[in-house]
Amino acid sequence: MNMYESKCVDLVWDETYQAIVFKWKGYGNMTDIQAAFNKSIELVELKKAVNLVGEAQKQPTFVKELQDWVDQVWFSKIISTTIKKIAMVMPENFVSKSAVNKILNNAGTTIELGTFSTPEEAYAWLGKA
Repeated sequence: MNMYESKCVDLVWDETYQAIVFKWKGYGNMTDIQAAFNKSIELVELKKAVNLVGEAQKQPTFVKELQDWVDQVWFSKIISTTIKKIAMVMPENFVSKSAVNKILNNAGTTIELGTFSTPEEAYAWLGKA
């Protein structure tokens, strides 16, 4: 069920996996992307989601300021929610992929993180106990 739409990303509720899913569509400015990340926190709390999926194949490259914000602000909020696992389908773009890896490596969280090449791999991983 689509819960939030913007020009760069949609947030979807996946009942089967109890997941909030980021479905990246392409470029957005910092304000648009931060709004989506902030909305994801609200939706996690609303749905009591235990999983988060980033279908990031079309995720744009984040500027350093946005990378830092996700790393320092968003992750500090998400770790205090019901989220137990984050499954990332990695971006196709090498620079975006490097940025995502940097964010995940710096996360310093008790949330289990997984990176994948396809959505199918990510959802299979979420389905394991």
